[in-house]
Order: sequence, then structure tokens, then C-alpha cells
Amino acid sequence: MEAKTLNKKIAEIEKVTKDYDREHRANGEPEALPFFEKAQANWQRYRDNNCYSEVYQVGQASLHFVYFWDCMTRMTKNRLDELTRPDADE
Repeated sequence: MEAKTLNKKIAEIEKVTKDYDREHRANGEPEALPFFEKAQANWQRYRDNNCYSEVYQVGQASLHFVYFWDCMTRMTKNRLDELTRPDADE
């Protein structure tokens, strides 16, 4: 659920950023979207690697699946909160 919501929010941010980038491009200013896309891709790698790290510290292989998806859900929810809170751009 959180992943779909996060993907929707990212699509919204990308659309708005593209609009701003058109203005920036017209004024000879740098565009923001490529940097946002890189940041999001790096965040996804960070999330995945962090969750694998947490899971493999647990020990019992039977719990890995549960802990992995708990971690993925928690981190995705935190990222969504970060992108949607009103002061995110301050």
C-alpha cells in the first residue's frame, strides 16, 4: 500500500518539477528533476540495502521475510511522510 502511495506522490512531484524546470530552462537556470530522480534512486538502494542489513542480523532464516517487509514498509512510509509534510521544502 505504501509503495503505491509513494509512487503516486513521486509522480506528482515529478510533474510539478517538470513544470518548474521548463521555466528554469527558459531562464538558463539548472533543472531540478534529474537530481530528484537520482536522489530517489539512491534512496531506494539505501532502503533495500538497509533492510537486507537489518534482516541478516536477525539470525533465524524463518523470520527474514517478515522482518524484511516490515523494514521496507517502515522506511517507505517514512519516505512518504518526508515527501508530503508541509515543511518538506523548507
